[in-house]
Amino acid sequence: MNTLTKALMAACAILLFWLIWVANDYDKLSEKFDKKSNELAANQFILSTVLELSVTFNEISRNNLRERDAAAVASETVKTIIKTVIVDDKCAAIDAPRDATVELHNHANRIRSNSISTHPSPSAQ
Repeated sequence: MNTLTKALMAACAILLFWLIWVANDYDKLSEKFDKKSNELAANQFILSTVLELSVTFNEISRNNLRERDAAAVASETVKTIIKTVIVDDKCAAIDAPRDATVELHNHANRIRSNSISTHPSPSAQ
């Protein structure tokens, strides 16, 4: 064998080892790429779900604020109507006794609790 053949065989051996090394690294990198690709897909799904939930919560909050504002306006309207209707009534200027107010609140609470509970209590009968 002459020198050129030996040199070409050495170059082929070096290229063969390099090719094996590159193929091995490619497999490792391919596995890493697949893993990262799956992680990215999972993160994108989580992010889109969080964004959808944020939009839903914002819509609920906005609707609650609108309802609260509408209730406040309705309450003020009722107060105004009551004030105009009873403007000349002598009883309207007198405060209700504290005991009567407390009893009315207790009665209203009993009515609410009885309407919420599924079993009628003996006190409601």
